[in-house]
Amino acid sequence: MKRKIFAALLTGTMLIAGLSTTVFADGEKTFVYGTTGYSEEMGDAGLNPHDNYSGWSALRYGVGETLFKYNDNMEVEPWLATDYEFVDDTTVKITLRDGVKFSSGRTMDAEAVKECLEDLIAVHDRAPYDLKIDHIEADDLTLTIYTTEPCPAIINYLGDPYGAIIDMDYGIQGEGGSANVAGTGPYIAEKVTPTQIDLVKNEDYWGGEVNVDKVTVKSFADGSALTAALQTGDIQGTYGLQYDNYSLFDGNPDYTINSCATSRCFFGQFNMDSEIVQDQNVRKAIEMGIDKEGFCSVIMEGRGIPAKGAFPSSFTYGNDAVETVSYDPEEAKKLL
Repeated sequence: MKRKIFAALLTGTMLIAGLSTTVFADGEKTFVYGTTGYSEEMGDAGLNPHDNYSGWSALRYGVGETLFKYNDNMEVEPWLATDYEFVDDTTVKITLRDGVKFSSGRTMDAEAVKECLEDLIAVHDRAPYDLKIDHIEADDLTLTIYTTEPCPAIINYLGDPYGAIIDMDYGIQGEGGSANVAGTGPYIAEKVTPTQIDLVKNEDYWGGEVNVDKVTVKSFADGSALTAALQTGDIQGTYGLQYDNYSLFDGNPDYTINSCATSRCFFGQFNMDSEIVQDQNVRKAIEMGIDKEGFCSVIMEGRGIPAKGAFPSSFTYGNDAVETVSYDPEEAKKLL
């Protein structure tokens, strides 16, 4: 069935509510984080970036890093790489950062990255289609990737979480939701299960001193249990509370709430196979009949932003750059 997206209803907000870290008598800092976004059902349990969507967990919890990353304006910038050059349409030469080590102790060089990417495209479901890699050459800190066809977005795809660089000599310790890896990030996973990750800071992290000594990530099956754990202090921070639970923490000096507009959207689609919907006036009237402001203020309790498109205003091609019709029921009636 053919559908046409007609409007993003709102841009979701990403919110974090939390207490400070715990500091013990010996000066050790610990932090317990709760989430409903880590589970086998979500496809991101375990830390093996070459398995399903677990690369998101590898990056989120500080174990892995990619060659490139996205800044707040969704622009690609180097991370484990320092530079790149397209030699021709099917060849890209990437310069790697010097002085980076995996948590296993192995130095990250082009050969190690080559081994990682070769395993990725051998076992992952999406990466081979995205990256279109034919073969890779490694020389000290220079990685040269040859593609089967022009792939101008390869640098972008190397910033996807599945591209987290891990030490294949260390291998994948455990399976599925218990898989552990040796990455280059600020944290080392001591224990991984489908419901909890125990992390300790990487003393040899290339990016400098890591401020928190131990982090525990706990998975919750539902938002109510997550909220209760935050209220009792069983966890000290979280992401993605249910919208109707934020009022429990607003104004409480023990909690800090941070938010920003993201590209998470509620949106609707037109069924263009319908003869009625093929009428432009019908589609325009439907758009005019949707109260986005009311949806955001009432249903989302002020935690959403009415959107004209799929991206927030912080992007040059985001919300402010898009024109759309306003909420106008009376005009909608005239069109019908």
